Amino acid sequence: AKAKDDAPRLALAERAAERGLINAATLAAAYRATPFPPETIATASSSTETGVRLHALLYQVALQEKMPADRLNDTTKFVQNASAALLNGSGGVLAEMVGDIKPKDSFNGVSARAAHIYLLAGKQDAEKEWIKQAKHAAIGMPPVAAALHDIWPLAVVSGVESESDFGLGIGKWLDEELKTSRDRALSALLVFDAAGFSVSDDLWARAAGVSVFEKRLVPPAFLTERFNAASTDNRRGETVLLGLLMTGSGNDASLSVTLDVIRGLRAVGLNADAAALARETANILSS
Repeated sequence: AKAKDDAPRLALAERAAERGLINAATLAAAYRATPFPPETIATASSSTETGVRLHALLYQVALQEKMPADRLNDTTKFVQNASAALLNGSGGVLAEMVGDIKPKDSFNGVSARAAHIYLLAGKQDAEKEWIKQAKHAAIGMPPVAAALHDIWPLAVVSGVESESDFGLGIGKWLDEELKTSRDRALSALLVFDAAGFSVSDDLWARAAGVSVFEKRLVPPAFLTERFNAASTDNRRGETVLLGLLMTGSGNDASLSVTLDVIRGLRAVGLNADAAALARETANILSS
């Protein structure tokens, strides 16, 4: 009965984290407050738990792990079983779970995975070290190269890749992405452009071909008009409030609306907020 009682509480906490209503520390407290028998903790790798209770179990187990590889595995499983919206709201949880693992050659095979976790966790020094390690490992390990390719947009908007790195890497990334998903390629270019990166006409021409905009929720026209007017007139408070109303929980907003909000936030000087929303959008593309 207790397990059934825990699930609604955890689900509510996760939904609140997805919407930015609670911080990662509050979400972690909800995970810690979920009781598990010692045998469940000891056999977590083969646990039959799912959903929110699995997230809580993996969180608790990761904190008890002594070996860095085990912490990384637990955190990876959490990432693989969480929605993009939850990952955007649980960076502090991931940071606590994975701890401070230093790159070394024995981790080459999972280096891109570790880089992704540290990008989500927002640990800047670690994410740069692991991106460097993954780039080195990718030379002779195609799976690492593929995983690194997938997280590259998130690395760009997180600031791990410099403007010059972006200029050198975007052409190769785009060519590879166009082999599998023209929609995702064009989505990424739109996010890069909204976040302030220089996207050349040649790149646009190579990516063009089909519509990228999925049928998602579009806000009423009056909200869009008010938002554009507020950002033009530098009314910061109104811009932020209307931006929140337009984007909702992130996954529900159309890409075009999210890009308008990113540009509007940058227009009124809220660069950190614009960068955070760009990170969230890039993470959805990386998922």
